[in-house]
Amino acid sequence: MTTQMKKIIVLFLTTLCTACYLHDNITAQLCNEEIRYEHKTEAEIATMTSEQLINESVQEQLHHKFSNWTNDSHDRDYGFVLGSYIHKKGIEVLPVLTKYINAYDPKNSSKCEKTRFEIASHTLSGIDYSIIRLRGISDGQAAIEALSNAVELMKRAGFENGGYENRSEIESATLDLKEVQGVTIIDSDIQNTLRVQHNIQLTDAELLEFSNFLVALDPSYPRWSEPGDYGPPRLLKDSKKYLDAYRKFKKQK
Repeated sequence: MTTQMKKIIVLFLTTLCTACYLHDNITAQLCNEEIRYEHKTEAEIATMTSEQLINESVQEQLHHKFSNWTNDSHDRDYGFVLGSYIHKKGIEVLPVLTKYINAYDPKNSSKCEKTRFEIASHTLSGIDYSIIRLRGISDGQAAIEALSNAVELMKRAGFENGGYENRSEIESATLDLKEVQGVTIIDSDIQNTLRVQHNIQLTDAELLEFSNFLVALDPSYPRWSEPGDYGPPRLLKDSKKYLDAYRKFKKQK
């Protein structure tokens, strides 16, 4: 695995594990915390389906939530391996995420179901900024609609004015929704790269327009370049395609 790919996966994992706290319908598996949970081998992980990978991530967060990103390097490495295999699945995992988000009932959800919903939401965001913009493909649009409906259900359930956990949950999901519907991490990287390398100043409003232009041009534009060194600001390694697209964007205005 290249260093640049590791950087992408780290970003993806950061989104996946930002907050880890569904009422199940007939299409979603029951979500229960395993009493005797043990890590799988990488060979076992490599054979997992998209749904199994998400469910394994849920169990990992339930049992090792606080150790993943603090002092336990073993748990942290395990989370990294899981994230890398989810990243490899790419858009294949979208129907699973949509199913789990649609199954979410904010009024009647266990700790396991809350964790599953949040992992699904964060995974959508990770796919959106590192693999393909979701609003540019049909499976992605279905996932965005599911997340939008879930946020609306949380609002109706009073999460915005509820306790800390409810407020944190709706704020996190709302941020994920805002990013998949508009400007996300990759767009900010493009904005910084064009400014630093080509002296092109994009306002935030123009950046949203340019993002919409790129989605119509090629939803997979997040993969046009590997990320460069971390900043601030973080710049992309190869700006040529983005610069060419920006020139087309300006001509059509």
